[in-house]
Parts: sequence; C-alpha cells; structure tokens
Amino acid sequence: MTRKGDVLSVLLILIMWFSQGVKGVKFFNVKDFGAIGDDHFDSTKAFQSSWNEACKWREKAVIEIPRGNYLLRNLLFQGPCMGPINFHNSGTLKAHKINLGLNYWVEFRYVDGLAINGGGYFDGQGSESWLKIMEDTTPMNFLPITLMLDFANNTRIENMNFINSKGSHIKLNGCKNISVNQITILAPENSPNTDGINIALSRQIQVSNSKISTGDDCISILPGTEDVNITGTRCGPGHGISIGSMGLDPNELAVKGVNVKNCNFTNTQNGVRIKTWATKNIGKVAHISFESIVVNNASNPIIIDQNYCPSHQCPKGDSHIQINDVKFVDIMGVSQTYVAVNFRCSKYKPCEVETRNINLKYGSNKGPTISSCFNVKGVASGYQKPPSCIS
Repeated sequence: MTRKGDVLSVLLILIMWFSQGVKGVKFFNVKDFGAIGDDHFDSTKAFQSSWNEACKWREKAVIEIPRGNYLLRNLLFQGPCMGPINFHNSGTLKAHKINLGLNYWVEFRYVDGLAINGGGYFDGQGSESWLKIMEDTTPMNFLPITLMLDFANNTRIENMNFINSKGSHIKLNGCKNISVNQITILAPENSPNTDGINIALSRQIQVSNSKISTGDDCISILPGTEDVNITGTRCGPGHGISIGSMGLDPNELAVKGVNVKNCNFTNTQNGVRIKTWATKNIGKVAHISFESIVVNNASNPIIIDQNYCPSHQCPKGDSHIQINDVKFVDIMGVSQTYVAVNFRCSKYKPCEVETRNINLKYGSNKGPTISSCFNVKGVASGYQKPPSCIS
C-alpha cells in the first residue's frame, strides 16, 4: 500500500471511530430556541423548551449553552427523560434579582444519567435578598436554592462555578449516586444562609476537589443521608463541614457512613462539626470519620454541639440524638480559640468518639489549647495536642 493509501486508511478508521462515539447524540442549542445571552432578555422560555425537546430524545442529548449572560426566572427541568442528558453550560446563567417566592431557582427533578458541566456559571444575584434578611423583612426559608437536584440518580456535576446564591447554592434531596467534582462556590463571608452544598435523604454521594467559600456551612449533611465521601475540598470562609442540625423534627432518619478526608479549612467558624437540637426527638449519627484534616484559623476546629442554638429561642433540655462511632484522625493546624476540641454531648445520650493524632495549636503562639468534654465516652490515642479529655 502507498503512503497515500496508509493515510486514507487511517482517516477512514478515525471517521468510523468518531461516528460510533457520537452515534445517537443530538445537540439542543438554547439559542436555537430563542435564548439571547445579552444580560437583559429573559431566556427562561427558551431554556425550558430546549429541555422539553431534549427530554424526549431516546438517546444521549446535549443541551448547549454558549458563552453569554442568560437572564432566567425559576426553571423546573423535570423527568423522567427518554435518555441521558448533558447540560453543558459554557455561559453565565443569571437569576432575576427579585425573589419569586419559590424555594429553587434551577431544579432538576426525577432525572437519571444527568451531567452538568461546561465550565460556566450559575449566578444567583443574591445581594438584595441578603440585605432584606439583615433588615428582618424576608424569612430565610423562602430564599431560593440556586441548583436543586430532587430525586436524581446517577448524576455528575463537574467543572462548574456557583456564585452569590440567594439561599443555599446546591441541594441534593432524595438522590442516589451523585458525583460533585471540581466545582467552585463563592459568596461573601457575611452573606446569610448561603450554604455551599446541602445533602438530605440521599446516599452514595461523592464531593471532591472543590473550593467552597460562603457565609454559612460549606457542606451540611442532613437527616436521612448515608454513604457520603468528601475528599480534597477546601472550605473557607464559612461555617465548616457540618453533620446536622439533627433533632428539630420528629422521626428523622439517621445520618451514617460519612467520610471526610484530606480537606482544608481556612478562616472558618468551625472545622468539622456535628450539631443537634436539645429536643426529645430521637435520631442517630453513626459511622463517621474525619481524617487528614488541616485547619488554619478555625474558631472551633473539632466540635460536637448537642445544644445547638442559632438564636435565643431554642428548646431547653437534653438531646435525644445518639452519636456513636465517630473518629477524628490526623487533624492538625491552628485554632482561633484556645478550646480546640469541644465535645458538648447529651447527658441522656452520651457521645462515643475516638481521637487519634490531634495537633492543634493556639494562633500566634497565644498559649496552649485545651479540650472540653461533657458526657463523652471513647478512646484517645497517638499524639494529643491539646491533651484529650475523653475518659
């Protein structure tokens, strides 16, 4: 065969491979449905129409969002769909500044095999809503979540940016097998209730290699959640990574099987935290591991608070949430306060914890750190700075 024949043969093989790779894929460009990325034209209808058509496609569908600023009202992308969908956002989606009274801005509901990627932005434009909260004119539970996944399975969120949500930035509710990778979440330190990721009633959740800076919890893990792995994630500013709060409502499902590893906390209110209300509502937190954690100026690097009270009007008594098999392993860094390890557990349901290799110093060499324990059982091993108070 001649050299020219060799080249043609290779080209034919490449063409065959390429066509096999994209067989059945159909692209739905939001601009073909009337979207205009000029920061002023309302593109809600165009986005909804593109989803409706993509959802009918029996094989893989790609919703393309080119660069531009797309102004959007609340959107509900509902399944089940006929095939998997890639929501490929290379633009900036911008919420209306006014709050339209729903608890979500963009919601994907009853979907399977969804991918959200493209390197673009979800901009909640939340500053006016935050101002109203600070003026006590808007209840926080009416602030929309930027991205809600409701009963979604086998879904990936990766290489995306979320900024200035009115409420929480991302919420996973009733989901299974969700991967969140290489995302950035950014809101001012003083923005109220702008959690990074809330996870509730969900299982098999992976969060990795991400950066979260907000005015509230970087990640909160709520009742009914199990099998969660959080790795390689940077938090700060914010309130840290929290399990809870638990015990506010009756008959809450347990949180179990949570592993937080190789994470970094900088200028946060808390590092790793478990929080429960002091009520008689029963519940359980179990099989939890915080490992290889670095804190840099966290006010409460390690904390269990079973008298959680974010206001002055809280229940009085003992928490009935059982906390056991919780491990704090290889945690080091700088505490903003001298109480670096704080276990405030319930007299009715004492905590069962293990600490191993803890090395937390008081910032700027202000003196030694201490541990504080109430109603704690367990073991301490390896290096312990501050000295353990577990009996």
